[in-house]
Amino acid sequence: MKALRVLHVFRILNRGGAETLVMNIYRNIDRTKLQFDFLVQHNGIGDYEEEIKNLGGRIYRIPYITQVGPVIYKRKLLDFFTEKSYSVVHSHLNEMSSIILGQALKAEVSVRVAHSHTSNAKHSFLEGMVRRYLKSGINSVVTHRFGCSREALYWLFGSNTNAEKVIANSVILDNYSIKPQEPVDNHSNGLLIGHVGSFRKVKNHDFIIEVFKEVLALKPSAELILIGNGPLRSKMERKVEELGISSNVNFLGIRSDIPELLSQISLFIMPSLYEGLPLTLIEAQAAGKNCLITDTITNEADVGCGLIHRMSLNHPPKEWANKAVEVYENKKLVDSHPYIKAAGFDIADTSQWIEEFYLKEDQQHSILN
Repeated sequence: MKALRVLHVFRILNRGGAETLVMNIYRNIDRTKLQFDFLVQHNGIGDYEEEIKNLGGRIYRIPYITQVGPVIYKRKLLDFFTEKSYSVVHSHLNEMSSIILGQALKAEVSVRVAHSHTSNAKHSFLEGMVRRYLKSGINSVVTHRFGCSREALYWLFGSNTNAEKVIANSVILDNYSIKPQEPVDNHSNGLLIGHVGSFRKVKNHDFIIEVFKEVLALKPSAELILIGNGPLRSKMERKVEELGISSNVNFLGIRSDIPELLSQISLFIMPSLYEGLPLTLIEAQAAGKNCLITDTITNEADVGCGLIHRMSLNHPPKEWANKAVEVYENKKLVDSHPYIKAAGFDIADTSQWIEEFYLKEDQQHSILN
């Protein structure tokens, strides 16, 4: 029997939360029954592209709307969907899914899934108007609505509840062991704070560095590791140098060994300006690490094992630093895996549901057609 091929739509296949979730699912499905292909809209080669090809996936490219304008963009999408004849298209581009799946509808794609990966994205006034317009039309072009949380579903789709599903940002639990902190390379065995995220405004690296500067006043041997890349990385590197704390801060760039790195830190920090349901926060809990996070992150990210500690961004960096040290000094080993599985964040369960969903929906639409 020929495998059903499902098309996922992204900008670029880098190690972001949404991309990592789909890759975790891809690794765990029965690929004799189901295959994933990808439509990307970026000239750069993404981090996951080689692995996708090795797993049997196909990667297609078209220019993004900002490169060619909306008229040509829509035409290229329609031409692509018409030529390739996918029965299932799953778009991960939030508001832009309105355009993408609108063209898929014109090409008579049977199953059109829009997936919301955030809950409070902020933009300029003009861009905000455009994105609100796109959101206003999304419910008329989709067949199914997915979100990383209930808040993310409401943010993109409003109060419409038809065919909605929370797809948990799940982790491969076998990759994470619960063990006492070990040093990263040549670092000390003291307080080691870690963060994983793209160097963009939303992740609030500027605040992380300010907090860490205050931590050093309390714990001079403390270390900070920042995992990821992005347009603001060089600016943050300069800030660290200007503050004179370069010897205590390490920029590790894009890494493929996130589970191993998380197992070695003392505390995970996430003061994001907004989030959907961050996969890295689930990963940190899977590694048994205490997490100091902003209070705007959805409660659904807390699996209930006592590792989440919340603070408002209205509190200054010094108060965040005091809390970080307090949490560190009262640390205890927690087996979070039963909690993560019970909360629905085990990738084995998520992958099984997704696989059954795609196959069932494709079969139903094939019978109807």
